[in-house]
Amino acid sequence: MLITGLAHKKTLLVRDELATVRVTPMMFGYGAAGIGLVGSM
Repeated sequence: MLITGLAHKKTLLVRDELATVRVTPMMFGYGAAGIGLVGSM
């Protein structure tokens, strides 16, 4: 099994990070506010 494992190489891509989305309050000026979305991959 060791020889077979070394002879047959297979590339496996593993994603270790998930995308995130956050909702944040935003201030635009005096008396103006809103909600913003911030995301990352």
